[in-house]
Amino acid sequence: MLASFLRSDASAYRNHAQAGFSAGITEETTVVLGYSNQWYDYDQEGPNSFSANLDRIENLGSINLRQVVLPKTVVVAGYQFERIDYTAPFSVSPIVIPNVIAFSPDERDNYSHYFYAGVDQGFTPTLNGSLRAGAQYTKYDNLSVIRAANPNVEDSQWSPYIDANLTWLYLPGSYAQIGVRHQRAPTDVSFVGTTPNLDAESTSVYGSVNHRFFGGFVASLIAQYQHSTYDFGGSDTADDYYLVGVNLTYEINKFLAVEAGYNFDRLESDLQSLVVLAQPRSFERNRVYIGVRGTY
Repeated sequence: MLASFLRSDASAYRNHAQAGFSAGITEETTVVLGYSNQWYDYDQEGPNSFSANLDRIENLGSINLRQVVLPKTVVVAGYQFERIDYTAPFSVSPIVIPNVIAFSPDERDNYSHYFYAGVDQGFTPTLNGSLRAGAQYTKYDNLSVIRAANPNVEDSQWSPYIDANLTWLYLPGSYAQIGVRHQRAPTDVSFVGTTPNLDAESTSVYGSVNHRFFGGFVASLIAQYQHSTYDFGGSDTADDYYLVGVNLTYEINKFLAVEAGYNFDRLESDLQSLVVLAQPRSFERNRVYIGVRGTY
């Protein structure tokens, strides 16, 4: 899920680490353990900055029980625990309105329990699908200032959890994929009007085509739509985000690649800017990039 849509210098450090382990209980039953960590540190600092809204550490642990029921059908039962801790030392507030609540980013700290079941299905040797569906329970455990200002604020939320995709391997090394994902997620929206906002409930629909040619070259076409709602600000507060992009990558080896690409973004929002409430949040953006990507 995308968390940031602000029109600003969004330079940041980000690190993602993950690990996994699987063990066979029987010939048909496997238990899979997983852990991932994401760290975000934005360069733009100060009150109401990117840093104040989005600097955070995310930890996610998972356990999945997989059972083969048919040669191409695996049913899955799973659980995930996610902890999100906001780390910036700056406050957030609707800064152009005086005498309105300002709070520390760690008031948005939360943890989530995910409960789900699903299936991994092979339809043909080249067409595979995956589905996870269940519920997410999110608890906000540090609402001291927000709760004092608004005793009626809910400190927990139940919401649906869905993660589904379909992948077609149409040539060796080339594939097309479509998918949908729904869950609560971090957001750069810390206020809806003058009401504090803790996160977003987001649905993302995406598709991509990745075509390999001449060995080390990969051309990609991507598209994504994300709808995000903000429950803490009342009804009719939502963002609709659209993205299309093309990318060309040359893989020098399995650790190093160079790439270039173009993305077009459009945001249609019911909200106003976080920095200047009179400024519309909606925008269009063109991005052209070239770079080097390392994997270790």
